[in-house]
Amino acid sequence: MTSTSSSKAYSQFVELGWGDTAGISAFSRTAVKILAALFLAWLLHEGLARTFLTLTPDKANEVAKLFEDVSKAIPSPPAKADYKSVEICIYSKPPAANGCKPTGETDPLGEGVTSGLAYEINGVMADSSQRLLATGTFFRVEKIGIISEGRIEESIDTLLRRLEIALFNGPTVFATGIKLCAGTRTLAEQGPCDQSAKLGSRFGLTSAELLPVQALSDQETEQRKILPGIIADFRLASMFFGPIQFGTAAIFFYSLIETFGLWARWIAPADRLDLSKPPEAIAAEIVKIQQETDSRPGGFVLSLHDRLMVAAMAAEDRTDTGDPVMVSSATFSPRKGFVEVLSSYRDFLQEEAVGRQESLEMLGDTMLKLAFLGTVYGISAALFSARGLDTADPVLRLATKASMYAGIGLGFGTTIVGIALSIIAAIFRTNLAANWNREIGTAYQAIFREDPKIVLNAAEKADRTIIIRMSSPTPEPPSLTLLQTAGVAVVILGIIALLVISREWIWTLVALTLNKGW
Repeated sequence: MTSTSSSKAYSQFVELGWGDTAGISAFSRTAVKILAALFLAWLLHEGLARTFLTLTPDKANEVAKLFEDVSKAIPSPPAKADYKSVEICIYSKPPAANGCKPTGETDPLGEGVTSGLAYEINGVMADSSQRLLATGTFFRVEKIGIISEGRIEESIDTLLRRLEIALFNGPTVFATGIKLCAGTRTLAEQGPCDQSAKLGSRFGLTSAELLPVQALSDQETEQRKILPGIIADFRLASMFFGPIQFGTAAIFFYSLIETFGLWARWIAPADRLDLSKPPEAIAAEIVKIQQETDSRPGGFVLSLHDRLMVAAMAAEDRTDTGDPVMVSSATFSPRKGFVEVLSSYRDFLQEEAVGRQESLEMLGDTMLKLAFLGTVYGISAALFSARGLDTADPVLRLATKASMYAGIGLGFGTTIVGIALSIIAAIFRTNLAANWNREIGTAYQAIFREDPKIVLNAAEKADRTIIIRMSSPTPEPPSLTLLQTAGVAVVILGIIALLVISREWIWTLVALTLNKGW
């Protein structure tokens, strides 16, 4: 009994979601599927963002330890500076256990940032107080509504240039008079640049290759890979997260929902009219099917084989009334016009299949166009950022280049996401079309592979009214009242809003279940 009830509920669900309907019912179910696709895309986007765009506490502690060790190796500032030493303060989300609090009143990462890594360069005064000399951000993850987006802002080279300003130039040098080891017309002396290269090597920059080879312990070697590795991983991951990528994923899930529904509605239903049974059994099964349909309107789905069988039975009544011809004891020639009518109905089924799959083609094209839109957006963002190259400040020029690279990476990332998801959707779409056509061809051949006389005899024994009703290509679809539609929409929107509001609790619960914290 439970199996029968589940089968009925499943059949009604499939027919309601992907059967023939119109008006408010069609609008309502489309809205529900769009909301479901958005929710699935949000789960995937935010779940992956928590995995690849989140700085873990262990990584934050390792970076803080690195900056603490580097601060001890920073040389003394010039005599003209009003501070006696320089140190670097790392600030991260999540906070590092051995990190330091920002000197300024504002959050270096900004409000609404869920994950990120920033730094402050502070001058230690004679009275042990600190003076903020410079601040910068390597990367940050911000929320655009409920969508996470990662942004690369600066590189390790930018940090090194800021240190050179604090150590070799003093706090009051104009941008045009700054001497750095790279990026300025007048370069600093060899001695200070050697010191800067040593600091850069501790951060993992390639400038270490220009220094004399030094024996390093395994721990020091691994420590120098920490910051470049974190930034490189974030730079790669940030290409695939953002509003455009989320929109592409939502279209992808909507395409999968439609593909599954069409498969469940037109291909998956089991055949119930078995040609191996006697005509009386087939006629009895037709009556049973119609009784089930009448008991739950719109809740029963005929397979393609059964639809073609019913059409063949209906064709028997619409063709010539001459008796079938027995060519031999093993060969049967059906009534005149029977094959033509059945072939026409097969063609109708094939055209119907193509028409119902046109929306899937449109969704695939939309994903590709959205990918192209992301490419244009990313390149435009890079070009607009290029205006910052006109500044005389060499550090700002470095930050501008980092912003340009981030924009180009965004463009390529959206393109990769759009193309990859459209390929996957095309694979499912092609498989659906192939199975659909195969089912139609198999059902058509089965009628003639078996004895067509069974079909005609079953048609003679079945109620003609029932056959005509079942062979109708557009049965009356189930309908929803406006109140029911509004109720369903309110419930779904309420559930989605509840999930969005309690998303932190959901992810915590999932992490505890998997015994693995994000």
